[in-house]
Amino acid sequence: MLHQRCLIREMEKQIQMNRIATAIARPAALCASLLLVLILSSCGRSAAPPAADTSAPAAGQSLPGNTFNRFFPTAGDGYSLTYTQEKAGFAEARLSRDSTDLALLSVSDTNGNPSARTKFDTASMEVRGFPAVNVGNNGLAVLVADRFQVQVRATDANFTAAERQQWLEKFDLNGIAGLQ
Repeated sequence: MLHQRCLIREMEKQIQMNRIATAIARPAALCASLLLVLILSSCGRSAAPPAADTSAPAAGQSLPGNTFNRFFPTAGDGYSLTYTQEKAGFAEARLSRDSTDLALLSVSDTNGNPSARTKFDTASMEVRGFPAVNVGNNGLAVLVADRFQVQVRATDANFTAAERQQWLEKFDLNGIAGLQ
């Protein structure tokens, strides 16, 4: 009889432990499932550019970074563009194709760094009428309206100089030139 009571108590403890484990496992499994859905739903999509700040900076100050987003190229044909950084006077996006990062595209307001313009003084190339220079071995930049540096920098060794120029030409350079 004593042995049966011990067995019953042991079985009750086991049932209670199973209930506790089930109560803990269900929310954890739900959280993991939701996280997986969020991750999978974001794969392969281009992040929308953040809304532009329309407030004008004081004289001599750089424009807000989100001012530049509308001038970036649009992705398509298997390419995706993900906005990665935005701060005063600077915006950057990563260009990818088939989950491979190819290049970083950026626009910077040189009002905050006027010496950044000097490299364009001896530019021997032009892209759509704007002075262009190679930046290191992997970058190509133009100076727009003697103020805004627009750059495409390869992050993949197979992203060629010709492709860098093509993506640079996809920016709305005339729109950038109209900024104050």
